[in-house]
Amino acid sequence: MKKITVKIGGMGCEHCKRTIEEYLNKQEGITAKVSLENNNATISYDEEKVKLDDIKKYIEDTEYEYLGEE
Repeated sequence: MKKITVKIGGMGCEHCKRTIEEYLNKQEGITAKVSLENNNATISYDEEKVKLDDIKKYIEDTEYEYLGEE
């Protein structure tokens, strides 16, 4: 498992945080914890099942901005 922290744009409330966190955690090979205070997500993922481009797409699927790794 690889662990990264990515910046997320567009979050403004607890609902935003939950939306992203729940969606990421539904994806196979991903465990995520989103921080509203830091506007980021700490993500552990199985590199054999998930690529960084997939994580970017999943965040953008929730209509928030992927702003790169910290």
